[in-house]
Amino acid sequence: MKKLFITLMTTVILFSCEDFKGQFQSQSAISLKDGKKIPIGLYNAEVKIKGQKKIKLKLKNSQLDETITIKLDQKLEDSMVGGIIDIPAGSNDQDLQLSGSIKTDISQSGIISGVESCTLAVPIRKCKQVCSERKQPVKVQRGKDGKRKPSRAKPRKVCKKVCNTRTVLVGGSQAVEYHYTTKTKVLDLAVYSAVGNMIGDFSGSNSDSEKSYNFVGHCSRY
Repeated sequence: MKKLFITLMTTVILFSCEDFKGQFQSQSAISLKDGKKIPIGLYNAEVKIKGQKKIKLKLKNSQLDETITIKLDQKLEDSMVGGIIDIPAGSNDQDLQLSGSIKTDISQSGIISGVESCTLAVPIRKCKQVCSERKQPVKVQRGKDGKRKPSRAKPRKVCKKVCNTRTVLVGGSQAVEYHYTTKTKVLDLAVYSAVGNMIGDFSGSNSDSEKSYNFVGHCSRY
């Protein structure tokens, strides 16, 4: 499958709720202002961006399962220039310096051919007999006594065919050609103490794929 790779190092937009999964390696023990302690080690990690002023770092291994919450004094996008992240220790509640980068990789698959299901709107005409009784006119006849007597014949049954058309949905199939565009954001983030000593680093990513159609054929009924 042919792929096209494009790497963007320009300004990257971070949404108010975004997750990056990867690993965190702590080079030294981390003591946080809220009393939490993170030992030296390698952790499965997840960076969660919660709004524009909060970052959560979830760390987990066989010895620890902990979440670090870092509240920022300014919006995260204000700490980014051209995909470079620089958050000074004095601008968050944990006195940690965060430095790193975020880039976006866009990969596009080759064209894929296939057959997919579809739905057709089909008109259906139905007819039925509708009958009604029609009264006959009154006739005046003379009886044996010579008097005029009105009489009415039995109602005559009249029928006619009534038709109507309605639309129903039926299944079908159609030939298609499509490709996938996958956007992957890669986050590299180093963590330093307030005095500038490196105490850990995170590397992770998230991705999202979108299906785009190059060709959609006529929908034919099964």
